[in-house]
Amino acid sequence: MSEKPIKLTNACSVMKKPVAVSLVLLVVLVLSVRLWLSFSVSGLSSDQSYWHVRNVESILATGKPLFEDSLAWNGRAVVFSPVFDYVIALFALFMSVDVAAKFVPALFGALLVVIVYLLAKRLTNHAGVSLFTALLSALVPIWLQETLNQLTPITLVVPLMGFLLYALLRIHEPRWLMIYVVTLAFTAFVHPLSMLLAITLAVYLVLARVEGIPVDRPLLEVSLFSIFFILWVQFLMYKKLLFIHGLGIIWQNIPSSLLAEIFSRVSVIGAIAQVGIVPLLTAAYLAYRYVFAVQYKELSLVMSFGLATGLLLSFRLLEPNQGLVLLSFAGIVLFAYAFALFIPFLQRTRFSRMMPLIILLWCVFALATKLWPASIAVSNTLEFFPPEEQRAMEWISRVTTKDATVVALAEEGQRINAVAKRKSMIDSHFLGRVDASQRAEDLKRIFLSSIELEAVEIFDKYDADYLYVSSAVQQSFGKTVPRYMESGNCFNLVYDQSAKIYEKSPGCTVRVIT
Repeated sequence: MSEKPIKLTNACSVMKKPVAVSLVLLVVLVLSVRLWLSFSVSGLSSDQSYWHVRNVESILATGKPLFEDSLAWNGRAVVFSPVFDYVIALFALFMSVDVAAKFVPALFGALLVVIVYLLAKRLTNHAGVSLFTALLSALVPIWLQETLNQLTPITLVVPLMGFLLYALLRIHEPRWLMIYVVTLAFTAFVHPLSMLLAITLAVYLVLARVEGIPVDRPLLEVSLFSIFFILWVQFLMYKKLLFIHGLGIIWQNIPSSLLAEIFSRVSVIGAIAQVGIVPLLTAAYLAYRYVFAVQYKELSLVMSFGLATGLLLSFRLLEPNQGLVLLSFAGIVLFAYAFALFIPFLQRTRFSRMMPLIILLWCVFALATKLWPASIAVSNTLEFFPPEEQRAMEWISRVTTKDATVVALAEEGQRINAVAKRKSMIDSHFLGRVDASQRAEDLKRIFLSSIELEAVEIFDKYDADYLYVSSAVQQSFGKTVPRYMESGNCFNLVYDQSAKIYEKSPGCTVRVIT
């Protein structure tokens, strides 16, 4: 069975406008809203963002990122790709780091609208449907939750992955083959998520073989080259970590207790709300109707991307929120194809006279299912780092000694390093650390133990001086402060606002008497 891109007549007023102008206006609108939301709050909305801020500052000061981080876990070598940080540093040459940290991710987030439009247009050959799909892509809740006001490589990786899929569909054109190869080489060094493209191509080739779908020679050669090139780059960059952790590198050496907590946060209903019920339903419908029986390369490649993402999520080989972001990207592009199928179907029914009204109601429904979850995601994201917690960390920076070590949640470690400029007992970078599980367990004991002596022993073990208790502690451990803190014997309350800071008394130590 063979199918060609859909050719439709315009059905909405927006479809009659010049496409380029409409697309530019949409990008400007998305960029403006993202910037307005980002600059409406101080600070950034994820702990990892502060790690990248420190890297950008280091690059501007020394030309090198923080491969040797003196503030994290009492100092350690860090293995990571600095490409994203160099990109931000390039922008930071023309603006402050704080501004670049908000502006550049907003720009990348807005450019995803263009990528979605190009892919949707390739699938449907319909400008109006593609423009509406691009608008929906800017409202995906999980995309907003993971990228709004955050300095994270995801904002760059997802548009790059989408652009690679689009370029792959045009590799028969010499210019686009060169564009694809250059973009692939860059993407492979930006983030390990580039592995998903290799898996996507492998899934596509395997299923095409099973279903007897012919794959033309240029696509086969480029796909095999891409798979082996990405694998080679990832091995080249992370071979040291692979030798240390083995297959545990897939889960970033995250302690099992924290890993279980990360995956337990995602429910089926929550995932549907974050991705969007309309894209998921349309993607499921297309998968059921076509699977890979349709010899339509564009549709099959996008389905392979969604299937590869779904498989990795099912086997817990992909961080849940990152996986949902990528799944939503595939779903929103497939939504465009389903929408384009719906219009000619409607034209053949007795409701064809009411087609403008039905399409309008469908567009309103699709938007309505996005707006409410998107507004919740925006609200939760912008409230990630309340001003009172910002002031608490600034107090640590002003009052404590430079060699002080602060005990806080792992997901607050990077903020301790960047804002308070102090060492942290633990943070969310577990790769390369053989004692990650022990530290995570010790942190849990500090907050859950009712024995002060046990806490003092752990503080001595890590040469820690302060305990930082934020609102997130309540969510993680179900209590605001450990019970023994109320006695005031060995821990003194030195900062008492919505966030609390306790100082361990220098005279309280655990000594073994023989």
